[in-house]
Amino acid sequence: EAALNALKAANHKDAATAFDQFIGRHPQSSLLASAHYWGAYAHGQLKETLAASALLATFVERWPDDERAPEALERRADYLTSAKDLKGARAALEQLAKQYPNSDAGKRAKQRLAKK
Repeated sequence: EAALNALKAANHKDAATAFDQFIGRHPQSSLLASAHYWGAYAHGQLKETLAASALLATFVERWPDDERAPEALERRADYLTSAKDLKGARAALEQLAKQYPNSDAGKRAKQRLAKK
């Protein structure tokens, strides 16, 4: 809850730290998926794109059926692009297009891949 409150207050540094600590301390929590998702958001706001990308990769791998998974993969591709990891970004877009082809994010991924 402290992490969410920090996030709502746009205190991204404290939020990122709190989410990271929660993930480490509560590996069996039913809130773990959300901690990864929102932790990635907080890290992304701090321009910590590799940390954000890693959390999103774990999120999609562990909770592929979560409704936020397509958006998470799309955001991961954006973070990897920002980090100049174009190969990783392309792989994330390809995974998104293949795994979630009918989602809005999957359709955008197909368009992005067609342009490159």
